[in-house]
Amino acid sequence: MVISEKLVKYYRYMIFEVIGLIVLGALVRAMDAGLACPDWPLCFGDIIPDYQFQVYLEFIHRALAGLIAIACFILNYKIIKNPNVSMTIKNICWFSWTVLMAQIIMGALTVTLQLDSYVVATHLMLAMVFLMSLLWIYFYISGVQKNKAVIKTRVFAFFSCFVIFMQILLGGLVASHYAALVCTDFPLCHGKLIPTFSGIIGLQVIHRLWAYFVTVVILGFCFYIYKNSHKYSNVLKESKWLAIFIVVQMGIGISNVLFHTPPLLTITHSFFAVLLLGTSWRIIYKLN
Repeated sequence: MVISEKLVKYYRYMIFEVIGLIVLGALVRAMDAGLACPDWPLCFGDIIPDYQFQVYLEFIHRALAGLIAIACFILNYKIIKNPNVSMTIKNICWFSWTVLMAQIIMGALTVTLQLDSYVVATHLMLAMVFLMSLLWIYFYISGVQKNKAVIKTRVFAFFSCFVIFMQILLGGLVASHYAALVCTDFPLCHGKLIPTFSGIIGLQVIHRLWAYFVTVVILGFCFYIYKNSHKYSNVLKESKWLAIFIVVQMGIGISNVLFHTPPLLTITHSFFAVLLLGTSWRIIYKLN
């Protein structure tokens, strides 16, 4: 396979921009700026609106999304046209374009439907799927080495990634339903471990319980890789980082409750969610 170093570098920059966009989206939500531009695709009828902090948070979010869309179309086109790239990767490029178009539509609906909870959560999940598709392409074009594992290990790796993905979905639902502080105590919620499974309190409870489950699964997977490091030395470093990330993420999640979701902690929580997903996805790539 012949891929220019310049293309690989640009692709890496684009992925950093996507991660930045996801974190910026979390800041837009934390600062209650999702409708700071009440129209779409313009902002107060202008391409570039007058300066106001919340307005510019949303405006910059849109502008960065537009730049990423253009970059994705150009870079993926170059990869698809490369005769040395496998058909699987070319298909993933087409898939990423499809997800990107759906994400653009969902971004518009987020505004036109006045921050509908399920639209907002879907917007977040499409962002994660888009990032995962770009990461898979990047791992391929940058020459990340694989070491095919036995089925049991691959299933464990996929399951670890799946539970992280589902926790991000739950987190998106909690945020879009404004349920982050419906339980202001920890580890209990209104004095009980499980006060209810219904309504927005139930949503927060499920998010917490699933967080415990994710932590157990991830630490269990990392321990499994450590115990079998002679077989899976190629992912030992990633598994160590994964263990660190999940412990830090749990601490950030608890701090969000205790300190009443300050914006800095909120975006840090989102950033570590991306780190967890991306690291587990890299492990899956290297084990397949």
